[in-house]
Amino acid sequence: MRKCVAFEQAYKGKLAALADAPGAGAALAEAVKRYEALDDLLGRLTSYAGLVHAGNTIDPARAKFYATCRSGITAASTHLLFFVLELNRLDDAKLEAAMRDRALAHYRPWLEDIRKDKPYQLDDRIEQLFS
Repeated sequence: MRKCVAFEQAYKGKLAALADAPGAGAALAEAVKRYEALDDLLGRLTSYAGLVHAGNTIDPARAKFYATCRSGITAASTHLLFFVLELNRLDDAKLEAAMRDRALAHYRPWLEDIRKDKPYQLDDRIEQLFS
């Protein structure tokens, strides 16, 4: 959870400025790498907790472990939700220019995929509520 909070403090409300700054591609790539690492960790924890629970779904200790993990993961992930929302608000031309940097270009398929949801993106508070 601390790493997710630290990520939020480092980047929330700052992606547009990163996209405008010199070296935007490298700076955005670093942010995406940090996000990717956190998202991967949360996914692994979710998988592990789910597998432990699936091994014996009637065991109350396992059910409690699973519920505790899911609660913590949900709480941690709320500190990451802003990232995709802010990336989707970046100007297309600025993001395209930043992707000339090889480090950020590596993430082009993912960036293009998340930007497909851009027209359907709701206000941040509503998105967080649905999360």
